[in-house]
Amino acid sequence: MVRRRSSKAALGRAAADFGHFAQLCGHWAYQKWALTWICLEEITNWPTLEPMNKLRGTLRSSDGVKYVLLATGNPGGPGHNVVKSRYIDPAPQGYTPITDPESGETRVFIPSRLEDNLALARADPGYERRLMALGNAQLVRAWRYGDWAATFGGAFDDLWQSDRHILRPFRFPPGFTFRRAFDWGSSRPSALLMFAVSDGSPVYEIGGFVFPRGSLILFQEWYTVAKDAGGNVKPNEGLRLTNQALGHGIAERCRDREWSGCVADPAIFAEMGRESIYAEIRKAAEKRHNIVFTRANNDRIGGWQRMRDMLENAAADRPEKPRACGCSTRASTSCARCRRSRGMRPSPTMSIRTRKTIAAMHAATPATARQGT
Repeated sequence: MVRRRSSKAALGRAAADFGHFAQLCGHWAYQKWALTWICLEEITNWPTLEPMNKLRGTLRSSDGVKYVLLATGNPGGPGHNVVKSRYIDPAPQGYTPITDPESGETRVFIPSRLEDNLALARADPGYERRLMALGNAQLVRAWRYGDWAATFGGAFDDLWQSDRHILRPFRFPPGFTFRRAFDWGSSRPSALLMFAVSDGSPVYEIGGFVFPRGSLILFQEWYTVAKDAGGNVKPNEGLRLTNQALGHGIAERCRDREWSGCVADPAIFAEMGRESIYAEIRKAAEKRHNIVFTRANNDRIGGWQRMRDMLENAAADRPEKPRACGCSTRASTSCARCRRSRGMRPSPTMSIRTRKTIAAMHAATPATARQGT
């Protein structure tokens, strides 16, 4: 960090200070400083951007010196998603200035890969081989190729293959049924996930492909996450919707289908000296849609393992085993086996659903097991 010297004798000169955040609250040590240049290394090592945002308050100069905040980071780490959401997703190819609608400040993502560091490549030609030997394919994608779409460190990341798990939307056969899973939140987002459940009928729209009986296809979600004025997601910050607003929102998204086997967070059924959250949601929606949820099985380990099994079935292309997939309008076509049946090659540019969506799919799994599909 560079601070402008304030004494008249030192006017025109600057001092560089180096520091380390041993804890996330380390930014308070700089609260009264006046800085004109801040460089933060490896910001994805922080779970949130709060330390960096608090340091912005120290960027000031009574001498009119232009101030700069520079941050570096690699894909991965606890802050991967928040950094990706703010700096990468608005312009994934980089070099596009983004003006913040709230502050008016401009930020830009400048991608940098091994090929851009010619000095390192010449001085240490074995560095690339060491990166390729990291032992984790997702980590190699992230650190060697700077791929922010790489996923690792989560419960399902070792199984995730976008060309197997992401489908282009299609019309569901009449025999498919529909189920919902709901996780309530206020200061944190609520999540409503909507699934189609295969009865084994062929899908002629994609060449007669058959999803094994009991397969889950996530085709729509409502995630009540807050966004800034520019439409950028504020990670893990909810809209603080009332239960009445949640009821209206669920009804609006679900009223055109018949639903069965729907499950929700058991906490919403509690009556703590007042009407339960579930009752308030149902009452708000009753004129437009009959919302029925039962208590979800909160055995997370069991649910995660069942979801791992279903994701692996899709990844391994096991035609007789129920699988889990998700639909995205950004997917270029349907799953890999569907493409092969139509003489098409897998697309390397398919988008990846958020980890939040895939991780939350286990909420519907207990209902699937109870219904025997």
